[in-house]
Amino acid sequence: MAGFGFGYGPSLATRIRPSTTRLAGIAPGEGWTGVAGSGFQAVPIDPVRTLAKPAMRLLVPPNQAYTDRLLVGVYAGANNGGTLIDNMGLEKVVAHYEGRAIEIPEPSLQSFNDANGNPVTYFGWWIELRRDGRDGEANLYFEAVPQDPELQRRVMGPYAFFPQAVVHDYSVIVAPSQPVIGGGRYQSVTAALTYMRSVGAHHPLITITEPGLYDILNTGSPPYLGAGYCTISADVPVTIGKTAYTNDANAIMRINYEGLRFQGENITFDLKNVSYMRSERLRDLWFDGVKFINSDGRYHLWRKGKRPVPQFGDGSPWYTECDFFNVSYAACRSSLLRGSAFREGFNDVATDGACVIGNRVDDWDSTPDWHKDVDAMTVRYVGPETTATLALAGGNDVSSVRTFTARWGANSATFQVSASEAYYLAGTNYDVSDVVAWLNGLGVGFEATLIDDSRRASALSLPGLKGIGFGQMSVKSTTLLLVTEFDVHADFWQQNSIAGGGIVENVIIAENTVVGMVGQDIFIKGSDGARDFLVLNNAFWNKIGESVYATNSGTASQVQQNHSHVVIAHNTWASQQFNLRTQDTYNPDSFCLFANNVLRRINWLGPIDADLKIADNHIFEGWTAPSQGTGTTIAGNYDTLLVDPANGDFTPTALLQGMTRAPKVGHDRKRKKRGESCPPGAD
Repeated sequence: MAGFGFGYGPSLATRIRPSTTRLAGIAPGEGWTGVAGSGFQAVPIDPVRTLAKPAMRLLVPPNQAYTDRLLVGVYAGANNGGTLIDNMGLEKVVAHYEGRAIEIPEPSLQSFNDANGNPVTYFGWWIELRRDGRDGEANLYFEAVPQDPELQRRVMGPYAFFPQAVVHDYSVIVAPSQPVIGGGRYQSVTAALTYMRSVGAHHPLITITEPGLYDILNTGSPPYLGAGYCTISADVPVTIGKTAYTNDANAIMRINYEGLRFQGENITFDLKNVSYMRSERLRDLWFDGVKFINSDGRYHLWRKGKRPVPQFGDGSPWYTECDFFNVSYAACRSSLLRGSAFREGFNDVATDGACVIGNRVDDWDSTPDWHKDVDAMTVRYVGPETTATLALAGGNDVSSVRTFTARWGANSATFQVSASEAYYLAGTNYDVSDVVAWLNGLGVGFEATLIDDSRRASALSLPGLKGIGFGQMSVKSTTLLLVTEFDVHADFWQQNSIAGGGIVENVIIAENTVVGMVGQDIFIKGSDGARDFLVLNNAFWNKIGESVYATNSGTASQVQQNHSHVVIAHNTWASQQFNLRTQDTYNPDSFCLFANNVLRRINWLGPIDADLKIADNHIFEGWTAPSQGTGTTIAGNYDTLLVDPANGDFTPTALLQGMTRAPKVGHDRKRKKRGESCPPGAD
């Protein structure tokens, strides 16, 4: 019989396991010889998905070594007839560790210290891996068993862990001012990693002991992969980056050492001159308690424009308790994004992340610097022809070409510009000043004047067009103003297609707080559909301002395409609506749920789909309850329903507290238990 999880089942019996209580532990089975998989007589198999499965994701990275005990957990849940209140909709989670299995009957809160010694607490299904004196590589699987008999089980794994006598098999320091001691001290991180390759290290530690800027270069070929992670830490504040930009190839940090774990707040990555850290996709990077900045600020122009590669961490990195400031595409496509802080950035935050848990975002906005018109040049024609026009074809700031066409009478000329590095290095068809010089150089009566040359010509457009091209515009005896504009916008979490690096199945977005966002909060729209998503207990405040390129009233979180078992419950959209885009092939199945949310309104864009269960939401006054919805209440707005969402306080006011109903999830955004009847929303 299923437990009541957090103690929030129908009886609300208090069954919260205190985080100070020792968890059930598991060591590898008796048949394990130290070789991965040797303890299993039959390896757990994940069934082929035919209908729906629980969502389940790791809350800690795998491939870790431990000498005594290691806390490992998953976040998991499933829709059980329109609710997750009883044990997150699961009967149990089973951990399988080299032939030994242990049932986790209910989730719990567990506290531990992060990489910087700060206490953190997370909700999940937790166990302790234990070492019994035998050492080696052991495979761990998790199995989520749903309460609803129509749903299938989900099995995840194998995940490698390493019980062993010492955590690190090798340890060296990096001190650039000190002489090299082979096997003990090196003058660069690159040299230290090269040494680790040479000795076949599996779980080494590299400690930087002197401050400074550190570039990490290629350590050799082919890529090296040890059994576990190579941990890089620092005893003093250091920066990892590059001294200057030379070209796009040199801006890539390609190390060719897989399984790197950067640990601790003394490490700051400066993205000013680094496009990305490349992964060869053998083991994902792990950023553990480190900082990411752009020392040139949020409005840092890369070759007079946007960065050529969206995210710094290549592949699907693990991010645990990191800090991001003034960066773009901060932590997209992550395997885990846990407990991290994001401030004053732009573009997307966590797009295509598999497990996005307990993060805080403040002031994420592309409009102050990027998504705006900047006067760049003017042009007019004063020659003898009776007509003269200028046109521009091609998308905004593309690496393919954009073509200007000037016409005067029956004559014409063209000029191509591009955002590509090749055009930048050529230095003739890249800058706004190049367009000005071309027009003036025609010598037929065009008069072009440069206003601003700080942004590249591939971003040129007319005011108000979001940087797109334009048709023939008259410049005969009239002055035409051209502006530069980068169509850069933000999403907290957006789904892309598989071809675009997107994720389709098994996604968890929970307990996040987003304040000062300009853009869509949640956009589940990949052309390959969405299967087994949990979007729970998130709180969003979007800036209210209305401008040419930032219209809060017209911005919405949205869903489209085929959806199966996508649960969106107990979220607070303090200033955003939600669109159900059936006109764009949104097709939910009967396991989909949209319940107990607080938001401006729920808007069907297209025909109503009766398969989606819409229940117990609260929308703002002035709007009508959504068709097919039950239990919808209507009153107030962000000023009267929540204490101070613009500053991150999503506490319900007395008005919203009076709108109680049965909860669908037993804990709230702050991981506190809900009562039998409570307000909708995240808190």
